[in-house]
Formats: sequence, structure tokens, C-alpha cells
Amino acid sequence: MLMTEDRIDIRELGPGHYVAWRAHPMTVFFRQYLSDYADRLVADAVARWKDGKQDQQVEQFARGVVEALEQIAQCEWAAIQQFYGVEPEPENEESDGKPPTE
Repeated sequence: MLMTEDRIDIRELGPGHYVAWRAHPMTVFFRQYLSDYADRLVADAVARWKDGKQDQQVEQFARGVVEALEQIAQCEWAAIQQFYGVEPEPENEESDGKPPTE
């Protein structure tokens, strides 16, 4: 199991929390890392191709990792809600996509 800390119920969160998280400098940096990591895997695959050292299993694994990194980096609030079986909230003053004010 990857997560060992206390878990949070998704119903305690809203789109504003997601927007605030996406705008946080650490999140921006982490998404940059995901993109840079994917770019490195692609560059390594091209280098193996140029050197004639391709391995189908390695390339398939790298392709899968790149796709997963892209999905994680681009994941939207609605996709997270859908995964947890939560209906998206209708847009209103409390869930207008702005960070929550506390």
C-alpha cells in the first residue's frame, strides 16, 4: 500500500481546494518534475534507437511509464471525483473553482 498516513474523505474537499493545490509552488514543481522525467525517458529511448540497442520490453515499459506520468500530471478534479464515485458539484458560490478562503 502506498499511502500509510491518515486518509481524507473526498467529500471534505471541493474544486477550490484542487485549484489551490494546483497553484501551489510545490505542486507546480512536482508537475515540472513529472514532465522532465517523461522527457528523459523519451530521450533515453531515442538514444537507444540511435545506438541500435532497442529492447522491446524496455521500450514498452518506458512507454507505459511516460503515459502514466502524463496522466498524473494532467489529472483534473472531475477525474478524481469520478474515480471515487462522487458526482461533480454544480457550480455555485461555494464551488466556483477558486481557492477556499479560510
